[in-house]
Amino acid sequence: MRRVWFAVILVAFALDANARPLDLVIVLDNSGSMRANDPQALARTAVERLVRNSDADTRISIITFDSAVRLELPLTPAGQLSPAALGVALSGLDYRGQWTDIPAAVERALYHLQDGARPGAALAVLLLTDGIVDTGDAARDRDREGWMLDALVGDAQDRGIRIFGIAFSDAADFRVIQALARGTGAEYRRVLAPTDLAAAFDALRSAITAPPEPIAMPVVPVVAVPAQAARDTPPVAAPTEHASPARSPAPATGTPSWAWLLLAVVVALAAVVALVRLLRQRGRARAPDDEYPPGAVLMDITQVTQKPRLAVKGTTTIIGRLPALDSQNATSIVISRQSISRKHASIEWRDGEYWLVDHQSSNGTFLDDVRIDGEVQLYDGARVRFDEFTFEFRVAPDDHTLVRGEEVGGDETLVRSTTIFRTPESAMDLDVGTDLTGPREV
Repeated sequence: MRRVWFAVILVAFALDANARPLDLVIVLDNSGSMRANDPQALARTAVERLVRNSDADTRISIITFDSAVRLELPLTPAGQLSPAALGVALSGLDYRGQWTDIPAAVERALYHLQDGARPGAALAVLLLTDGIVDTGDAARDRDREGWMLDALVGDAQDRGIRIFGIAFSDAADFRVIQALARGTGAEYRRVLAPTDLAAAFDALRSAITAPPEPIAMPVVPVVAVPAQAARDTPPVAAPTEHASPARSPAPATGTPSWAWLLLAVVVALAAVVALVRLLRQRGRARAPDDEYPPGAVLMDITQVTQKPRLAVKGTTTIIGRLPALDSQNATSIVISRQSISRKHASIEWRDGEYWLVDHQSSNGTFLDDVRIDGEVQLYDGARVRFDEFTFEFRVAPDDHTLVRGEEVGGDETLVRSTTIFRTPESAMDLDVGTDLTGPREV
């Protein structure tokens, strides 16, 4: 029965997604290199075709960019967008601009959707560029590219905005287009000839507007009928291909389709309530002793957080530039530095062990000065580094309890604990100290 409830919920979500309107921002590169790569202005023709084939309920916005970013057309229903108005919006696409400030254009598109999108609408950005991030300053370009792929992609994920991309010509930074699309659950295309632009736009238009994959309903098992019941049941003739639907006898009793829909909604709501209660009960229940984390801390060696000890609590602790969004299921250690990714890494408790996981951070996660790829198992006393900021990982033994302290910036600190986190190997080993001054000799 529970599986049927979940199936009903998924189908309801699928039906809702199919009915969602679309708000789409088209972002077009207007740098001078586009004139050589698109001499016949076929990008403009492809945009006109995309708008012409859009549903009347779809709203379109157009942004052009080079060294500056311009909103050429605010979100406008495609059904109300005349060819003349669209021509005016695209008149700024003259391929006379200098530089290619892709991050600024993506930021403008995201904030335009944030300010003007309809509640409940599907949100998407379609980016077309033939170049790389280029503002005339190579160091600044690297910083802005990292900011775009970290902060802006994170913002798009939070708001449910997909960023589709077309890398136009070999000169386009296919890596950036790919990262924007994959990071937001979208698709991308590489186009090497102007004549292929229309097909690329059509393919992405289908991806942008396509409903989710249909969800298969659960198969109802066949229940065997006892022999006596089968003999007492009058046979039902199988329909033939010549049978007329009008001659089919109506069932003696039946249920209108609207009643079935109402029943499905009621069942779905009941399933949601049951699921929420189940999750709350599981959240309150203590895990078995072999699964419950013993408790650990990160000793801030470089003092970047201004806290000598930071608690690693629960099963997941996320390290990043901003607090974890899902604060109910994860705790945060915040390192407020620009070189730290929004969600840089995490420490997870699984199968009785702590694991260090890198989340494709821009500047890397290191265990004992070796950059990790994916995840590695942690051990007591390990040196962990996020970019250039070093911490020491310390685990409490099973027969000690970590003292929990006050809330500071959303992270609990540890105070006045004399627990020794590892067996001293010499007289110069460390404990956590009895004050807030950091590690001390014992």
